Amino acid sequence: MLAVVACGDAEQAAETAAESPREPATAPEGWYTRADGLPHGGDELRLLADPEGFGFEATAPGLAFREQDVRAVGSFRVQAALRLRTALPGDARPYGVFVGGGNLLVEDASYTAFLIRSSGEFSVQRREGGEVTPLLEWIVSPVIRVPTADSQPPMNILAVETVGEDVRFLINNEEVALLPAARVEPLGAVGLRVDDGVALTVVEWTVR
Repeated sequence: MLAVVACGDAEQAAETAAESPREPATAPEGWYTRADGLPHGGDELRLLADPEGFGFEATAPGLAFREQDVRAVGSFRVQAALRLRTALPGDARPYGVFVGGGNLLVEDASYTAFLIRSSGEFSVQRREGGEVTPLLEWIVSPVIRVPTADSQPPMNILAVETVGEDVRFLINNEEVALLPAARVEPLGAVGLRVDDGVALTVVEWTVR
């Protein structure tokens, strides 16, 4: 599930949402979803009504994105504050943001994903159709907030920022990687990417 919420009401909304029934729903205006390998969301990527905003329940890895967030020229920064709704220590299912999306409404989609997982690692991966190429293999980082057995689900802030000929990758306002833009191919659609079974609340979503 993926939910977009207002920052100030995140904590209260999360408690309310946990007790509220979830029903199938259409996407909020402007948002699209697709499962990897499919041109649109189907049973593999089911949208849900949610007191916090909107969500999707994925039984396959998938994307959520808006046409208005496409960045075809110039520098930009995309930032998302993501809180796991259900968090297990050491969970290896990734989630995060993507940039450089193309052909997202047809089968041979392409994008570059900046992903983290609850085991405290991050990775940058480029997808071209059915082929995924790691630009950075999974790397352990102490700046990633990881779940523990006796804590509330953590929130991590992920950002991707183009700076000249480079692309910066940040977690919780700390730069963790710098890659050439020629490798990242950041121009195109931007959005959110979740793996099968990951449940998220999006506390903040900005593209500028």
